[in-house]
Amino acid sequence: MAPATRVPLMRMYATDATLRLGVSHPRAVLPELLDFVARTGFAAERAITLTADWEQAPTAYAARSTKVVLRRAPLAAVEADGDQPGPAPARPARTSRVPAALPCTGAPPGALRRLWRSSWPEGVVHVADSSPRARERIVAGAAEMIGRRGLNATSIRETARHARAPLGSTYHYFPGGKGQLAAEAVRYAGGAVARSLRAELRAGPAAGLRAFLALWRAMLVGGDFRLGCPVLAVSVEEPPDGEVPAALAAAAEAFGEWEDLLAASLREHGTGAEQAEQLATLVVASVEGAVVMCRATRSTRPLDRVAERLSALIGDAVGG
Repeated sequence: MAPATRVPLMRMYATDATLRLGVSHPRAVLPELLDFVARTGFAAERAITLTADWEQAPTAYAARSTKVVLRRAPLAAVEADGDQPGPAPARPARTSRVPAALPCTGAPPGALRRLWRSSWPEGVVHVADSSPRARERIVAGAAEMIGRRGLNATSIRETARHARAPLGSTYHYFPGGKGQLAAEAVRYAGGAVARSLRAELRAGPAAGLRAFLALWRAMLVGGDFRLGCPVLAVSVEEPPDGEVPAALAAAAEAFGEWEDLLAASLREHGTGAEQAEQLATLVVASVEGAVVMCRATRSTRPLDRVAERLSALIGDAVGG
């Protein structure tokens, strides 16, 4: 069946339906149904499945979806946690409070939130709607997973689960699929670093360098040396022949923006144009390489050594 084929699922569910425990699939009657659609011009609806947590049921049911699947922990697991049955709770609002940071094995959420999610607005996120906060939550989760696993090992399904977002909503937000999501994740990460760098460079190149190094140190230590740079992770993946993926182009833009910010600050403080560009490239390249070495050695020693030499070079360049 071709992508986006319109199937009368509402009729299938409402007519001659049989309740079964387990997995059900209309595959056996699809040829007959598709023939019926072709012959009669039946006003079919696009098949949409929305998956949501049990507590988000009110919002999920209010969404325009053909099928809603709710998840909840087994009752035995709930009782094992010590929860006792009590009075019926009040009807929940049609919003759900989400954590301010995504779950991340081995990493305190506070350290990671200061990195890729520095611009992630905290608060109430609507489920299965067009909320920019929900969309940004998925992008932030993708940036973290790409930095942790690499691009090829990161799937949309895993990203949706990591971001606690319905899979259907993820495809709705990113109709271009994994390529679109990866490109936006790289821009998100690159933009977060650029915002931090731009703010700290107001105090001069030395202050900007210290902040740049501190950001990567916090990422490495906070992520137990499992979390790397998503911009670098995308850059080292082999692209298809004769094609420049959007994510790779976004990575080049991110590196270029970091270099431009550093070079501009150096020029403002008396460094010659050519030397400023060379130093900016050296800073970005050496720090990115040091991050890779730190992950391999599970130590910040490579970054510390690079930091010492870069600080001396910047000091000489600006006469400090």
